[in-house]
Amino acid sequence: MLKQHNNYPNKFQQYGGLVVLPNTGKLYIASDFHARYTDFNKWLSKTGVVDDIQDDKDIYVFLNGDIVDIKPDDKFAQKNGDTKIIKKIREIQSFENGNRFIYGLGNHEDETIRTYAELTQFLTRNYFSDDINSIKSMIFLNKSDNHIKNFNFIKRIDSVIANYLEQLPIAILTKNGLVATHAGPSQSLNSPENIMAKELGVIQEITWGRPNAPDVNGKIYAGDYTNQDISDFLRQMNNSKVLVSGHTPVNLIHPDFLYDGFDVACIGDQIIHSTSYGSVEPDTGTHIEVDLSKPITSVSDLIPNTNLVNIKYNR
Repeated sequence: MLKQHNNYPNKFQQYGGLVVLPNTGKLYIASDFHARYTDFNKWLSKTGVVDDIQDDKDIYVFLNGDIVDIKPDDKFAQKNGDTKIIKKIREIQSFENGNRFIYGLGNHEDETIRTYAELTQFLTRNYFSDDINSIKSMIFLNKSDNHIKNFNFIKRIDSVIANYLEQLPIAILTKNGLVATHAGPSQSLNSPENIMAKELGVIQEITWGRPNAPDVNGKIYAGDYTNQDISDFLRQMNNSKVLVSGHTPVNLIHPDFLYDGFDVACIGDQIIHSTSYGSVEPDTGTHIEVDLSKPITSVSDLIPNTNLVNIKYNR
């Protein structure tokens, strides 16, 4: 099992819920498309990552969760946009070297998986209906109208996609000092093996956590983790130096923590970015690009316009 950086092979490999990357190549990290199929396609076009994968270039892509669910009143999301994005991801993953296009678990995927399992169990027990998307079934499970509104992909999912989402990794680890998750650190983690095993508590912390930092109004989030929790997590993750996440919309974080002109916030040893949904300006987003051969020692090593890359969607 993986114990420290020098003890795992210098190659791309997935160990259960953890993806390990080598010390060569380039990594792209993007977050939170939330059924914005048009944005997703524009991002693919602007980065050229699909062509690079097909040309066998030494690149990796990590979509760090929250592809699914149309956010309420989001005018930039498309009907069935999350279904279309997942179909596109699976198409890319079917190419030679397509496994380098990595889709990670977010809290919305996590909620979808758990709700689908609850629905399946309910329908099996009660023979209520063979329609897994039945709103009546949701009511029987005591899901509120607001919950259904926020976690609406359950109305479009099928068993094939549910099984696919269950296989998603929850974090990546690079040999040059970076960890990427959907939301934040895990306080209960003792080693990367907890992520490999997809332990329930670790999944919940990594996919749902919010930082203990001021919001846009200067009030402190009822945060789930502190700067010390971030540092402790990175130390447990083979003494990594920087955590990259999405999840918390950058437009809700106090401006004092933002990189000017980028949809990126720096909180302790963590970089939080919004590539589509949650960006400061409605027409922009930011993704992360990392040269895997260059050591990362702190967040200051991620440089605007080099590692923090602004995207214009020109809607």
